[in-house]
Amino acid sequence: MVTGVQSTIDISEKTIWEGNLEEKVKSWLSDTNPANSRLALLGDYGSGKSSFCQHLAANLAMDYLDAKEHGNYNHRIPLLIPLRIFAKNPIDELESYLVAYLKKYCKVDNADYHALMKMAESGMLLFILDGFDEMASRATIDTIEQNIELFEILTKLPKNKVLLTTRSEYFMNLKEQKNLQAYPCLYLNPFDYAQIDRYLHIRVPLLEESEGQGKKEFWFYKNKITKTHDLLDLASRPVFLEMIVKTLPELVLELTKKSEKVNLPSLYQRYLEGELKRQRLKKRIDLLIKPEKRFEIMEEIALELYLTNSSALSSNQIRKLSGKMPTGEQLAQRDDLIQQQQVVLAEQKALLQQHDERMSRLSQQLQALQNRLSG
Repeated sequence: MVTGVQSTIDISEKTIWEGNLEEKVKSWLSDTNPANSRLALLGDYGSGKSSFCQHLAANLAMDYLDAKEHGNYNHRIPLLIPLRIFAKNPIDELESYLVAYLKKYCKVDNADYHALMKMAESGMLLFILDGFDEMASRATIDTIEQNIELFEILTKLPKNKVLLTTRSEYFMNLKEQKNLQAYPCLYLNPFDYAQIDRYLHIRVPLLEESEGQGKKEFWFYKNKITKTHDLLDLASRPVFLEMIVKTLPELVLELTKKSEKVNLPSLYQRYLEGELKRQRLKKRIDLLIKPEKRFEIMEEIALELYLTNSSALSSNQIRKLSGKMPTGEQLAQRDDLIQQQQVVLAEQKALLQQHDERMSRLSQQLQALQNRLSG
């Protein structure tokens, strides 16, 4: 499901409709009005923006190749560009970046920038700029503004099309940017109950058999999702639904042995442990940061996000947080210091007790002396 938003960007003035996102985007691609060169796809984290871009790019590429075999060159060639690579430094000029992109990601030898621009001007290309939020969360405002200006070069080419994807909050926070205000917006809605069902029907048969137990059927996942507190709401985002599907069987088996029930914290914990294990096996190396330390850092990040009411932290902020956390050696030194302090405190407590006992005996002696004198 998608929600259409008029070019004003003002959420209060959006036009609501529901429909097939791919059909809507392809309809925009066929629009020959030069004013409609831009389109923004907005959605929350994990709503499927990048997956949709990959799906769209693959389908458009196949459409182009199929049409080319019949001498038809009216289909656009998609160029899927992840914007996170723009984050650290602004690109001084579009030409050098696009040539490097074509060589590295598209395996195009002797890439010709001017030929590429001619193709764009003739309506042969679609530039998919995926992950504006990944760029915006890592870059300075100057870098963001400079990169937006470069994107504008692409939107102003006759017959060219530019699709930009981002999380909503980053787009709205920069809405004073006139260039961004020119983008009509589509909002990617979370999965509804029927879409979750459809996803499970398609995805579950493709899962590998869980270790130590048979392959689970569709109804196993559906029952757990609907009967576990807050799990249905979590499943409305594709990235979390995939997390649930990958994690549930082993987690249920583990918690059943402990007579415990599935909940969100145990699901997150199990999934992250599994991901770290998969990374180690895939790369065949031990991670530089041990799993225990990684979880400590993630807890600090989560707490910082909650306390500051933020949706993301920069890499510098994360480094500062992790830098404040003690290392294993520092923790050992801290424990030794605590033990030493406990010994000192115990000794001081014993001395105070001895002092109190002496004072008590002295008080008793003084009282006895007063009694004899008064007698």
